[in-house]
Amino acid sequence: VNVYLLTGTQDGRELGIAYEDQDFGRMMLRGYQLGLTQGRPWVAWSMAYPGACSQEEILAQIRMHLPEGAQLEVLSHWAPVLKDKQSPYIEALQQVYNQVTGQALEPVTTTGGTYAKFVPNIVAYGPSFPGQRDIAHLPHEWLGIEDLETDLKIYSQALLALWQLEQEVEETSP
Repeated sequence: VNVYLLTGTQDGRELGIAYEDQDFGRMMLRGYQLGLTQGRPWVAWSMAYPGACSQEEILAQIRMHLPEGAQLEVLSHWAPVLKDKQSPYIEALQQVYNQVTGQALEPVTTTGGTYAKFVPNIVAYGPSFPGQRDIAHLPHEWLGIEDLETDLKIYSQALLALWQLEQEVEETSP
């Protein structure tokens, strides 16, 4: 664990947990904290792991690297969320995005936490564009006016497309 914290990559390679898959990409470890409580050292971090592995697999692998007497405790856990890209709803959102931006992009997953972990049948949607600097969750987070205008077009048209799709579903339901 010391070697990992001092010199490791952020994909868990040194702990044997560098899992990755096509949808989620690589495992990500971040937000390291070190501390000392009642004379006992501790370390905490956050993990975003791909759907190609389970929490149990990851924990078993980490335990193999712990020194004798060390404990591993999960403080919170949210499993990866993956929606079907062939869903009519995802396809509608993708089509709107591509029409507004003039691009032909495929849906991607995010490594961050979203409400999709807590609310069934929702997905994270926007506002990130290819080549855009990663500014989310940083001090003085900002968005350019042109990007905001594009987001407004995407969101308004996406809501209309989803509403129309829902109307079609209701019309064909018994």
